[in-house]
Amino acid sequence: MVQERGGAVNPARLPFPLQDLANITLDSCTQIRVKINSSPLLWPLGEAQIQIVNNDDFNAFAHHRQGCEGIGIYLGTFERLTKLSIALWSEEGLLSNARVGWRANEVLQDYVGACELEHWRTLHKSILSEEHLAQRRMNTALTSLCYVFMHEVGHLVRAHIPFLSKRASCEIATLYERGNTSLPCSNTELQFFEIDADVHAVEAVTDFALTTWAKGRIFPVNFAYPKGDLFSYLVDFYRGVCMAMFCLDCGSTSRRLASRSNHPVAAVRLGIACLASMRLLDHPFQIPQKTAFAACVAASMEVGDLFTRKGFSALTLENDLILMLEKSAEMMKRSEFYLDGKQSAIDERLQSMGRDPRHFDQYRDFYKRK
Repeated sequence: MVQERGGAVNPARLPFPLQDLANITLDSCTQIRVKINSSPLLWPLGEAQIQIVNNDDFNAFAHHRQGCEGIGIYLGTFERLTKLSIALWSEEGLLSNARVGWRANEVLQDYVGACELEHWRTLHKSILSEEHLAQRRMNTALTSLCYVFMHEVGHLVRAHIPFLSKRASCEIATLYERGNTSLPCSNTELQFFEIDADVHAVEAVTDFALTTWAKGRIFPVNFAYPKGDLFSYLVDFYRGVCMAMFCLDCGSTSRRLASRSNHPVAAVRLGIACLASMRLLDHPFQIPQKTAFAACVAASMEVGDLFTRKGFSALTLENDLILMLEKSAEMMKRSEFYLDGKQSAIDERLQSMGRDPRHFDQYRDFYKRK
């Protein structure tokens, strides 16, 4: 599958800073794979290969063939996110005085305290060393790539590809295989697969952020956050998530045609992220929902403003935020149509491994929740 799309890239042959970013990303993804395999709640990835594909497009894909699974991330994805991360941490992005007057501030006042908002609004380059800025840019790109990776993992651990193979009575390798125009599902179902994978990715990134904060292991450790300022910490994570979402919306024409226009637009994807971030009351560390929601809103406004300056259509006003939340909530309420079939595919796989399918009831319950 990787060979068909350009072949695998050896990170050691990449220029700086792509080489460092590629090595850190692959190492992080491998660690995540180990954790997934040890969880009784998730479809295991086994020894699934994680590879960088020698292709300049912005894309990533999960594949499942003859019992072997893997994830490929295009080299163009690394390059694009690196450049955007640099632009985000610049005078035209987060270091611009224009952000102080964003109307997004009016939305956030209902969710975040004045001190946290002030700290978030006053990122001055004069107080950030070049080394600090370089690390911030690296971590924003890394978070973005981890989101991309976890989105593709979602297609596997939530059984999208195996579910379609079961329905078709033949093996389907990936959701958007070249020449594959006869998948046994509708465009609406494919859109829901993407939303389902987005929810999985946002929850994974959010859970990591909350867990490290609660345990005092701040990522990265050399960054200074005011005491108790969880808002700023979460915004750092959601910046990477939102950057990947906007990139997906501005992808190449060939990629859109290949996916049959089934990927939701950035507005809907960001709405999904906001909704997923709100579902945190059951988190073991009792982190307030509204803080995570506000952080996701803030990051989407920041990244949306950057994309608007670069000539792309993006979110800039709270009206857009309300609209995207309404759209994404409606799509999630309509998502029950395939759950029973998907659940049976998961149950069979889990039972064959000696695991209890009842662990997956939490996912089914969520999608039926109003």
